[in-house]
Amino acid sequence: MSSGEFVILADLPSNSKEFSIACEQAGADSIILHLNDDSSHCSRFGGRDIEEQSLKDCISSASAPLGIWIGDSRPIDILEWELVSILDFLL
Repeated sequence: MSSGEFVILADLPSNSKEFSIACEQAGADSIILHLNDDSSHCSRFGGRDIEEQSLKDCISSASAPLGIWIGDSRPIDILEWELVSILDFLL
């Protein structure tokens, strides 16, 4: 994390490896990914069936800590919770 007073959190508009790399290069201290979310910034994020590979790609390419925002566009199912629990997220 940066040594200054502020921490920079990058809230991605899509779970994209390219976005996560760009955010790190721009100085983000941590990156927020999404699952099951109709976000306020006009982005929509699907469930495990849609987002799983994108989440894994972001995790494999990022060196900054990653967090996940689990939205409420639909109830999370057991397979999605298992995916989140085995991936390397700061919850």
